[in-house]
Amino acid sequence: MSPYFILHPPSRQSWATADPHQWLLDRRDDDLLAPARERLLASPDDPERCLRVALRRCGLALIHVANEQRVLVRHWSGPAPDLRGWAKQNSSAKANVVVTFEALKNGTFFVHQDDGDTLLCGERTGPDFEWAVYEARYAKRRVHEVDDSDDAFASVTNFEWEKSLHERLTWRVLKASWNAEAVPCPNCDIPLMLVAFDWRMGMLSFRSGRVVRVCLRCRRRFEVAVQEPLAWLASVLPPPLRPSHLRLWAAVPIDWGGLSLGRGRVVQRAGRGG
Repeated sequence: MSPYFILHPPSRQSWATADPHQWLLDRRDDDLLAPARERLLASPDDPERCLRVALRRCGLALIHVANEQRVLVRHWSGPAPDLRGWAKQNSSAKANVVVTFEALKNGTFFVHQDDGDTLLCGERTGPDFEWAVYEARYAKRRVHEVDDSDDAFASVTNFEWEKSLHERLTWRVLKASWNAEAVPCPNCDIPLMLVAFDWRMGMLSFRSGRVVRVCLRCRRRFEVAVQEPLAWLASVLPPPLRPSHLRLWAAVPIDWGGLSLGRGRVVQRAGRGG
């Protein structure tokens, strides 16, 4: 890997280089460097001045990969640039990297003792998440096990099944969803693993459905909103494994034929939540 990268934060484009100063001089006629072109031509032999004017006038950032555990990012001012796109493109999307941001305008440094929040998308999972258990279950996702009807850890839901009213998903339901969908991890591109989903009401109307997935490689958590939760569930669960009720003020029956709630009248159509 090259030790330096020129990053354009608005577009998330980056360019590897062994010599940032020479990179700026070689590309001073590019549209990207147009705001700094006059100064680059006036001071071509001053590397630090060329760098500062390019960072200030063109909104660029300079990334220096010192080693696998330490990265220095120089930018002009304002919020620290988002490095997640660059990290993924250059196989640097990982935790346990110390990232130091230097704002040249006021000479301030911010050291981020990174455990994934700077270079990785998603959120950290709680310390009690049963990774080993989920890894073992995921490896056997196409295998029927005698205890697949047991409740899974950390699988919160407000959907209910006729024989399970514990506000948890069973391993059988999770395995079916794992086999039905392949949502790629934004960091690793391997399929994410569904662990929870629910559909709650706000003060006056339904909210969007909530789906929670995790990645077995980078161990990050991803929560997304689903505008049509019943339609989504129908796409990942076969009819025998679909829930029978949604727990709101009471257990409201689900009409899978109409993708709606309530028998005889529609309480809330899927997709109308806010």
